Amino acid sequence: MEKISCNIQSKIAIIDNLPAPSPFLQKLLSIMPDNEGAPERLNEIIVTDPGVSAQVLRVANSAYFGFPGRISTISKAILLLGPREVWSISVGIAFKQQFSGIYVSPAFDLKAFWRHSYFTGIIEGMMAKEVTSGSVTSDEAMIMGLLHDLGRLVMASYFVEKYEQIDAYRRKHGLIPIEAERDKGLLHTYVGELLCQYWRFPEAIQEAVADHHYYELPNSSTPSFYGVLTGISNLLAKRLGEDGELDLDSEPLSQALEGYEWARLVVKEIKDREESIREYLDEILRLID
Repeated sequence: MEKISCNIQSKIAIIDNLPAPSPFLQKLLSIMPDNEGAPERLNEIIVTDPGVSAQVLRVANSAYFGFPGRISTISKAILLLGPREVWSISVGIAFKQQFSGIYVSPAFDLKAFWRHSYFTGIIEGMMAKEVTSGSVTSDEAMIMGLLHDLGRLVMASYFVEKYEQIDAYRRKHGLIPIEAERDKGLLHTYVGELLCQYWRFPEAIQEAVADHHYYELPNSSTPSFYGVLTGISNLLAKRLGEDGELDLDSEPLSQALEGYEWARLVVKEIKDREESIREYLDEILRLID
């Protein structure tokens, strides 16, 4: 079986071909919504992009938040929804905007990708609210979930030939994507981690992207807390996206939860809210499409 080379030369080639973040996205990621002066800075950044501003206002005025037609400015959205919520919405919109209009392999389902990414982000944000350790805020967790499969999108758009080689191998042997990537020697978790480093994302996001398949790609090191949280959110999004029931004893969820009792308790909370989560997802995707 021919493997895709991942030596230092190919690593450099991958980095050289990675897309640069848009200036708008860079500015958003340079602030954290809880910092002093963040609401004013957040408003200053968002209003520079009319397209993002309009989409943020559409989301803010949705029935989900309970302010239909009452929010006319970004500053008012920040005041009523809070800087965390507006920041998370804006980063999601900017991330989607970053990859709009580029060529993507026909073998890659872009619509399904965005749905799954947003679904994972929404679930992870809700999970973070139930984690009592305070290790991660809900807005940070939402971004981790949103970006967890970033490497897969980059492979399908910037390394199309390699992506299609892996996809053909997957279909031929009846494998799930991560198994095909492992066999062929190029993991989307690796490509995503490289991009997060290149874009200078916070270390927590880098770890979430790199480790979120910890239960399927065991190694000698213990996965990060962020990788575990993101990996479980990813599984929940997949299962709920298929309208399946959350059975905590089914594979691979039980495998991912093994040794993480705190996560098992949080998943039970998510299970009770699955219908409202789906409704929120559909509303968000409708408004930012």
